[in-house]
This record gives sequence, structure tokens and C-alpha cells, in this order.
Amino acid sequence: MFRKLSLEYFGGLLGEFGFETQLNYGPLYYRQNEADIFHFVMPQIGRYGDYFDVMVFANSPRINEDFADRLRVGIDVPSDNNSYLSLESGVSWDYVKYKCKKEKDFIESSETKVIPALQQFGLPYLDGIQTLTDLAKTVHPQVAKNYKLPD
Repeated sequence: MFRKLSLEYFGGLLGEFGFETQLNYGPLYYRQNEADIFHFVMPQIGRYGDYFDVMVFANSPRINEDFADRLRVGIDVPSDNNSYLSLESGVSWDYVKYKCKKEKDFIESSETKVIPALQQFGLPYLDGIQTLTDLAKTVHPQVAKNYKLPD
């Protein structure tokens, strides 16, 4: 149910902004710009299926040597936990659990919280990450050693 509803509620909206969908472990929505920067929107269902969260972040094969392999099995998040989407605080540490135990919960959460947060915060945040320098500014210091960042 989660995958189907996610595609229905997020796939169309994100498709309008150039995102494609990776379904191997997702759904994972991504787009690539001319500088080889990838933007990601990643809704993730919780362990027991009663909630989901959404991460918004960027990554690139220019900083991540195993990027292509990771894209197929589970992309890493250079901004670490500073990537959660919230209607109250945008893209931040603010971890929000959106209800989805029942289909009506998913629909309500998506329509009233997730989609508005994507439109107001998530997409503009990603639009601001266009270059390798922009991307490097989003990498969390605790994981920076795992990436080839520009000086």
C-alpha cells in the first residue's frame, strides 16, 4: 500500500519538477542536473508500518565513489539526519512521523503536511543545491570524511 500511495501522491507532483522514480527499495525520487548533482526525495515507511518520514537531500558521484552501486541498493545521505522534511521547520533535524497505518491516514498526512512541505520547503531547498560547492555545504561534518569534497 505504501509504495502505491507514494507513487500516486508524490510521483506526479515530483514528476512535474523533473524527478524520476527508483523502485528497487523505495520509492526514491531523484533528478540529476548538468553538474552531476542528484536531488533526492525519499519517503520511508516506519518499522511497523504505522508512520512514514520523508528525507530531502542531494548527493553526487563527484563526491561519492560508490554512488552508482549505492543508488541501486540504498543511497546514503551526506546531510545525515539534517534532511527530514517538516511543514513547521522545512528541511532540518525535525524528525516528523506522518501517519499511514490506514490509507486515509496516508492521504490526510500527504495532502495536509507532506505535499505542502515539499512545495514550500523541500523543492526550493533542492533548487538551491546546483553545484558541487552548494552540495558540499550540506554535508554533515560527522560524515564529511566519507566523501571527496572540494577544498
